[in-house]
Amino acid sequence: FDDNKQTRIQATTELVRQWSNDPKVVPETIAAAGGKSGNASGVVNALVVLREAQPEALRANSAELVPFLDKVEANGPQTRALTAQVRERAGLPASAP
Repeated sequence: FDDNKQTRIQATTELVRQWSNDPKVVPETIAAAGGKSGNASGVVNALVVLREAQPEALRANSAELVPFLDKVEANGPQTRALTAQVRERAGLPASAP
């Protein structure tokens, strides 16, 4: 959620490459992004991390994941597309149009 775009990209890339198999990445990403849902760039980066997380970890955290996805998907078309991809990876139903 850094103001610097390059810093956000580097952090997202590291999370995806190094931590996508860690089951804690899902709840920690939701916790970090949940309070900053108005930060569109940060939310997009968080969704990229979630999209690459293990489906089992996404499903195990669905009680927190679904409300987060519902909250942020209205941020714009890119966010809506990413939330749909996260839902699909987790095997969750699509959101209502």
